[in-house]
Amino acid sequence: MNKCCNFIKLKKTTPYWWEYSIIFLVSMVMILFYIYWDFKTLTIWSTSILDCIVDGNLYDYYQVVADNIYNVHHSYNGYNYLSLIPWAIWNIPIWLLQRFAGINIVDHTLMLVWSKLFLVFMVAIIIFFTRKIIECFTDDDTLIKWSNYLIITSPFLFMAIMLAGQTDVIVIALAVMAIYFLLKGKKGLFFVLMAFSISAKPFFIFAYIAVVLLIEKNIIKMFLEIVVSFVPSLLFNAIYANAPLYKESISAGTSNSIIVKTLENCIPATGRAFVPAQIDGKASIVVVGLVIIYFVAYFINYEEKKEEKANYIIYMMVAPMLVYMAFANYEFYRKVYLLPFLIIMFAINKKLWVVNVLLEKVLGIVGMILALFGAFTAYLDCINRGLMQRFGLLQSVSKCKYNSLVALIAEKTGENFTVFQILCVSVFVAVSLILLVINFPYISKRLPKPKLNCNRAIYWLDSLVLLVIVVSLFLCYFNVL
Repeated sequence: MNKCCNFIKLKKTTPYWWEYSIIFLVSMVMILFYIYWDFKTLTIWSTSILDCIVDGNLYDYYQVVADNIYNVHHSYNGYNYLSLIPWAIWNIPIWLLQRFAGINIVDHTLMLVWSKLFLVFMVAIIIFFTRKIIECFTDDDTLIKWSNYLIITSPFLFMAIMLAGQTDVIVIALAVMAIYFLLKGKKGLFFVLMAFSISAKPFFIFAYIAVVLLIEKNIIKMFLEIVVSFVPSLLFNAIYANAPLYKESISAGTSNSIIVKTLENCIPATGRAFVPAQIDGKASIVVVGLVIIYFVAYFINYEEKKEEKANYIIYMMVAPMLVYMAFANYEFYRKVYLLPFLIIMFAINKKLWVVNVLLEKVLGIVGMILALFGAFTAYLDCINRGLMQRFGLLQSVSKCKYNSLVALIAEKTGENFTVFQILCVSVFVAVSLILLVINFPYISKRLPKPKLNCNRAIYWLDSLVLLVIVVSLFLCYFNVL
């Protein structure tokens, strides 16, 4: 009876199992019923590595992918396959069925579920090392458990894993391991892991440069440590330089041109509106923000033996990514790069926990709304690729009143649609800047402790909005709205 009373009154100070179960159930629905095109492609690209190894033609990998014998959405693998190697190992069971039993795994939902579970496994690794990092700063078990909850229930993680099924989570896992070893004084492992993280997808290069500028003041060593991050990519490019269709494949990719795209696509520094535009003589706010962060990082007197200085390492992993996400163009799932370091930063600044969580919820909700203008809601027919076909519930998307949630929002907001977009981006930018200011270690330790309590309902906010979005997506699919 007492347990029932405690359950109803929510007296427990840490997350309940049913709080996790809500996001788990929503996640399982999307895993089973929503098969995004990129995910099917990435699954085949991973098993193609195994095919090439067995056939003894690994050097022809990009030619094999371009042949597209499994008829996936993408014909060219536009980046190196280093991040796909662990995924390929995980997918050996379904590859065996594909190779020797003749099962086409991209047309079999349960085979794809197995493939996506690898990404869930990578999330478990992220959570494990996140906990280890937070334990370097605090032994507050309640705080650690809520930090884990914030990561697991993050809409950014949900969009990147359950919807898109992208390899970015592998990149993040390598980065969080790298930072853990750096905090433990193992710089060698830090450089190696970050190098492979950046070589897989280069998004953490901005944060990596900031950390190097923080911990290394010798210009020559600093330059060499930054160059080290490109070694795996350079070696891979050198090996495959003359491989069949390698150059054509890389030129068709997007990740490796991230720095150029950041320079070319930015918010004009004119104060007119938060609308991406070509530079055209205007300053790139992304570059300006990064330069400011790098100057600050370099001039901070970092001392490895002083524990409080380690706060700056986490801050420098967050600041460049917040600047990038706030001001640059990116895919709807890229905001996952804010995790888990954003939450680790909150745990370090314990006295600002409530304020930070509230701001993170605003960031998450607005981020989800902004994602509606991205790719996944435009591909309503991706639902057709899941278990719908097993249940005989296939729908013709062309007959739906709304073929995406964007179309639904556009009709509901009418003439205010553009204003709504600008408002959402403005809020995202404002919250990002506030988080950057109040969590800067020098400032945060001088701020007064807010007299606020974090009601557990606050932790549910973005999960509830996420539930509304997922339900709305299916209502659009069944033409109910």
